[in-house]
This record gives sequence, C-alpha cells and structure tokens, in this order.
Amino acid sequence: MDVRTDFDITDGDGTTGPWARDVKAGDSRKLTNGHNAGNKVRLHFSNDITTRVDTQAKGSWASN
Repeated sequence: MDVRTDFDITDGDGTTGPWARDVKAGDSRKLTNGHNAGNKVRLHFSNDITTRVDTQAKGSWASN
C-alpha cells in the first residue's frame, strides 16, 4: 500500500506530499509536506485495485 499527506481541499489548494511506497503492516514512515501550521491535512491511501486492505493509522503531528 502507498500513503501520502493530502492537504484538505476544503481549506486549501489541494496539494499533496510525496508518496511513501510499499508500506506494510507494522511499518513506520515519516510523511513530509509543506503545509502550514493550522491547516487540515489528511492521509491518502492507495493500493492495487484487486488487493483488499484494512487500514489503520496512528501517529503524531508536528507543524512547521
């Protein structure tokens, strides 16, 4: 599965961070982006169309 940050298009311009590729269960990734403090950011997950995936994410947020 792949994941990236996705700047909330309801509050901004819809820009995204770079993809973290081939994320597997138990992996830890540092997702970078250029979004400013105070903005809403979400995670965008992507997988192969024929692959079933249950996704759970937890983490912390540090703004610039």
